[in-house]
Amino acid sequence: MTVQVGFDLVACDEVREALEAFGQSYLDKIYLPSEIAYADASPSQRAERLAARFAAKEAVFKVLQWPADSPRNFRDIEVVRTASGSCEIRLHGEARVRANATSLDVCSLSMTHVRDTAGAVVLAILKTA
Repeated sequence: MTVQVGFDLVACDEVREALEAFGQSYLDKIYLPSEIAYADASPSQRAERLAARFAAKEAVFKVLQWPADSPRNFRDIEVVRTASGSCEIRLHGEARVRANATSLDVCSLSMTHVRDTAGAVVLAILKTA
């Protein structure tokens, strides 16, 4: 087995600016309805929650070793809040196909946001033959 780690930081102000400039079209391009609903549940932390989820999605792309010049569907990566309050990753579409092709299993997600920065770390296992 091989361990893959993805890490990303996002400036919360960049998310705020995208929300102001593009509104719902930005949300619909990047986030799934459940992710938007979670962010909207705390208006004072909306941008921070969205930024953390964006960082998580970018960290997953890194774990998947997604080529920089390949199109990315951010909605293929979903951050799901569990009943215990922790978060986990669910893959859909092309992200799921790529993970299956390499026998990659996303095992753990950790996200945080402090002031104007959000970050995420994703740990995955690549099952090698």
